[in-house]
Order: sequence, then C-alpha cells, then structure tokens
Amino acid sequence: MTKNALLVPLMLLALSGCTLIGGGSAGSAGGDGTSGGEATELAGGSTACIMDRNWSLDIDDAAQQLGAYMREAGLVVVDTVGTGEQLIWFDEIGTAGSATDVTYTATVDMGDGLTMVVVQNHAGSPYGTWAWDGGSESTIIFDDWSDDYVVTNTTTINGIATPTSTTPMSAGLNGASMTVSCDGDSMTTQAEGSPFTQLWHAAD
Repeated sequence: MTKNALLVPLMLLALSGCTLIGGGSAGSAGGDGTSGGEATELAGGSTACIMDRNWSLDIDDAAQQLGAYMREAGLVVVDTVGTGEQLIWFDEIGTAGSATDVTYTATVDMGDGLTMVVVQNHAGSPYGTWAWDGGSESTIIFDDWSDDYVVTNTTTINGIATPTSTTPMSAGLNGASMTVSCDGDSMTTQAEGSPFTQLWHAAD
C-alpha cells in the first residue's frame, strides 16, 4: 500500500477527536442516567448555553475542513463529502453524550491514473462525564466514558478494495479535553490534539 493510501485514513481519523464524545440518544446518559458520582449542579454562562440541548454537528463544514487539511498536506483531493448525523448534549449535573452515525468519503487523485476512495464511518453510543477545567468555562475535561465507539475504514483504488479496518476508539476519550465556545444557537469545539474546529447548531 502506498504512503497516500495510509495517510488518508489517518487524516480522516483526525475528525474523530470530537466524534468520540458519544452517548445514548440525546438527553440520556445511558444506564441509570447518572454520572457514576455525586450529582453536583454546574453553574455559569457557558454552562447555561450548552446544556440541556441537542447540538447537531455541521457535517458539510467538517468535510470541507478535512479536504483543506488534506490539500495542505500535499494530496490531490478531488472531493470530500460527509453524510449522516451526530448529536451531542451536556447536562447540568455533569453527564454528556451523543448519537453518532457519520460517514466521510475522500476521493484522492494519486497520479499515474490511480484514484483512491476512502470511506470512513464513525458510529457508536458511549457516554460519560464532563466538567469545566478549573472552572474556566472554556475547556471541558471528559472522564468515565463507556467503551462503545467504532471507526471503520473501507478503501478502494481504481475500484479494487483493500482490506477493511475497524478500530474501537471511545476508551481514548477518558482524560481528554476540548475547548468550547457557545453563543446562542451556535457552538464551536476543538478536541485536544485535533486540527479541526467543529461547528454545531442547536437542533431544538
């Protein structure tokens, strides 16, 4: 497999920085609905903006950022497309989650008459806890996340399939952080280590 054939799935995987923040259906922490610890109400302006709402990821924006990132890395990107939906939610007692089933498709001209298409699906329903880092209301820390999130890559080169890879991902979220900015019906997030800023819209 060529360097490009390895690089594109890894770049797609970088989008998972925030999609790892998963959970059951929006509004439910899963299990008994508790965070596993004492329920302490969180307060503050940013908390009031983000909590008790279903936030829907702007999939088109995410796909366009991916395409720009890949071009900056020197790849000849024909197209990047995202389909599906991801919802994320937070509540005032420190639980969070999402419902995720998103597919990104990247088409790359590899030269010499070769075209590579990588299809990457993100799906799962983990859930866990969140808290502001030091009360800053700009950085969230995640912990106690369940292990139920899978990323599946399917790659073809000129229509010939290479082996499909499936990777469990959600356990890596424990202890991770994410910067957050929320204003009205819009929220932006950037997961620790991710080059992408994700845009969310209030879905309700």
